[in-house]
Amino acid sequence: MSKLTVNYGVRWIAPVAGISRSTLPRRLGGTRTALNEAVRQAGIDPRRAAPARERAVAAAAELIAERGLGSATLDAVAVAAADCSLSSLHTIFDGREGLPAAASTATTRCPI
Repeated sequence: MSKLTVNYGVRWIAPVAGISRSTLPRRLGGTRTALNEAVRQAGIDPRRAAPARERAVAAAAELIAERGLGSATLDAVAVAAADCSLSSLHTIFDGREGLPAAASTATTRCPI
């Protein structure tokens, strides 16, 4: 198993396995536990990425610092945060307004 495997979510693994995204977790017993265990056995920590909220806040703060507040849309942050879905960000931040509020409390460099 490649060390890069841990960087891919179910949406990328399922097509390679030839099954749907909803079927993959069912085949793994309803959770990612079996997949995570296989990754651990390969010597990789499946949780090495920061939680989605932390990645999103950091990405939003960076976008705001580089391009201004208007650039930190949920879509842009989902792409910049890598492996965050738009629906996850809506859930994590309780809609659009929560992300800029969270990013504004993060330490950022001043764009001026």
